[in-house]
Amino acid sequence: MRTGHVTRKELKTDEVAEAGRSLFEFLHDHRTRILMVAGVILAALVLFRLASGFAVGRRLDAATEVSRVREILLEATRGEEPGDRERISNSVIARCDDIIASYGSTDAALEALYIKGSAYQLLRELDEAESVFKAYLEKAQRSEDRAKGQTALGYVYEDRYFRDRGNQDWSRQAKEAYQKARELGTDLDGRLSYQACYAMMSLARLHTAMEEFDQAAEIYREIVEKRPFYGKDYQAPPDVETLDLAGKSRDEQVKIVHGNLREALAQLSFEREAKARLEEIEPRLGKTVEATTQ
Repeated sequence: MRTGHVTRKELKTDEVAEAGRSLFEFLHDHRTRILMVAGVILAALVLFRLASGFAVGRRLDAATEVSRVREILLEATRGEEPGDRERISNSVIARCDDIIASYGSTDAALEALYIKGSAYQLLRELDEAESVFKAYLEKAQRSEDRAKGQTALGYVYEDRYFRDRGNQDWSRQAKEAYQKARELGTDLDGRLSYQACYAMMSLARLHTAMEEFDQAAEIYREIVEKRPFYGKDYQAPPDVETLDLAGKSRDEQVKIVHGNLREALAQLSFEREAKARLEEIEPRLGKTVEATTQ
């Protein structure tokens, strides 16, 4: 028969065995509740995965619908029959309302609101167009989106000016809207974004139509000299590897890459257009100077 004290090793072994029995008894006594909790966690994980997949699917559906509506509106601008433009534009407005109702405060719904305003403007229903573009501006958060909305408002005021040339207030409001868009689309280093250049070209076109050639020329020269988007030393589109894509979702990465390529191509387009317009008005600049000095 064994006598003496229990060793520390034996004591620890007994404690482990006792802890094991206690854990087993706890699991056995509470097995129903444990299984229920595990089931709830598993169900939550499944629902989360399903919801994530559903959200991605909805975003893709929304983007597809917006793209299609945009194409339909473009068809309206090419309508050959008198009733085509009205019929197609009204169809676009109805579809935009459906997108806005279905997708709430998403980017797709915001873009649908912008397209809706453009459809009203195509119909020459300028009061409705102005109201929709102002609603767009209230919802838009990003500077580029707000610049886009301000340019759209500028077009509405410009249309009103050409309807009533005697009302200089419309031309003033158009110029102010274009200028706001230019400011929103210019970064802290003075680089001009796509929307900033688009607004500037619109403003220069309005100055030209009003025979304010000096002001128009100044804007065209700025676009040519500043080399929009990447500064005057920029020579080529940036490599994809140089873009800051870390930590961004695939959708965000695609948007950044496409945006950079779009702006690189647009830079060349704006610069060529500005040079061509400047060449057109330069002879008239000379005449304006002579007329004012005589």
